[in-house]
Amino acid sequence: MSTDDEDATMDASIEVVETPSTVDDLAPHPAPTAIEKANDLILRQLAESIRVAHEINPNSWVVLERRGSISLIVSRYIALTTVYRQTSKATIIVATAEIDPGVERDYSFYREPGAMKAIPCTFFEIPAERIIDALPRLRKTHLAAVEMAAREVRSRSARAYEHRPDMLEKIESATDETLPRPAYTSDSLSAESSLDSRRFWNVSAGPGNTEWEEFVNHACIALDWENTPDVGPLPFEREAFTAALMQANDVSVAAARSLWTFRNAMSIDDHVVSTARGELYGYGTIAGAYEFVEDEFPFRHRRPITWDSTEKSALDSIDAATFSKLR
Repeated sequence: MSTDDEDATMDASIEVVETPSTVDDLAPHPAPTAIEKANDLILRQLAESIRVAHEINPNSWVVLERRGSISLIVSRYIALTTVYRQTSKATIIVATAEIDPGVERDYSFYREPGAMKAIPCTFFEIPAERIIDALPRLRKTHLAAVEMAAREVRSRSARAYEHRPDMLEKIESATDETLPRPAYTSDSLSAESSLDSRRFWNVSAGPGNTEWEEFVNHACIALDWENTPDVGPLPFEREAFTAALMQANDVSVAAARSLWTFRNAMSIDDHVVSTARGELYGYGTIAGAYEFVEDEFPFRHRRPITWDSTEKSALDSIDAATFSKLR
């Protein structure tokens, strides 16, 4: 048995040291990968490229997610992407007249078929491990291409309907910069006008709402115009969209205009309800841009939806003011 004096001596000899709180703290932190280093530089270039395009035409550019990569579209062209994880390469647009003669030899070079007829530009695919030296070398000719593409736009980018504000916010977060918003987006308007611009759409889930469960399970609204292809690449303007779709496919004017409305007029944050036979099946909010999806559900043309309710109720449960807005 110890005495009080012995306990005091033992306590005085105890040394208090800080110890790691988790196993992760004991392990060395891994060095950034080549892809992470490349994307850090690309995100900063994306911020500059957005500013250049916006200064020339605030309607000319779009930020979206493409195959897991953040992409800047100027006019209808892929201007710059972060590294695709599938290929470990990034894509960048450059002005052909200003390319360093040695660049084609140093980097993988290709043209996107049919995309660059209007402006003298082309694309490079750059492996992640080469971005650090390639991007500074291509910056000047890249910005020249961005300027040309932005000047080409008369109204808005042909892919404005695909703009992803959340991807723009990711660039801001990564670079600690505040970037402009495209003029065509509601968040560039006042809060009041943005709220007023949200519309209500009454969408049928097939004849008699027979596909309602699929709409719920896939978190989407969808159209099934038989034999119609992906309309994502088609022009933004309605008449050009309709003409292009009807020329290449056996599609009626009504089908073409319905698809244009579904892709372009229905906006993110617009409200959606689905009704049939005097019943309200559910309601929600459009959460994303047009998608063409090929899976077991045959309705290929889709818009992502955040469903607020998927329980049936009487149609008269919708207030009169809202009911009058339904399209």
